[in-house]
Amino acid sequence: MPNDYYFLDVNTKTLEIVAIGLSETANHSGDTDNEDVHRIFMSSPGQYNKFKSKISESQLARLSIPGD
Repeated sequence: MPNDYYFLDVNTKTLEIVAIGLSETANHSGDTDNEDVHRIFMSSPGQYNKFKSKISESQLARLSIPGD
């Protein structure tokens, strides 16, 4: 059974969250395909779900949520 890694992707230029989601792979560097985006992994699904519950539906709709 693969591990699940919950994450936030943050644009380091604008400090905007550009994606949240679930991935089956993780890296220690936080690097992504976009050099302006850094991936921050969350410690548990609980933290991910708490974050999602605190943002509005319109905010969620603007984010890319792979694996969700």
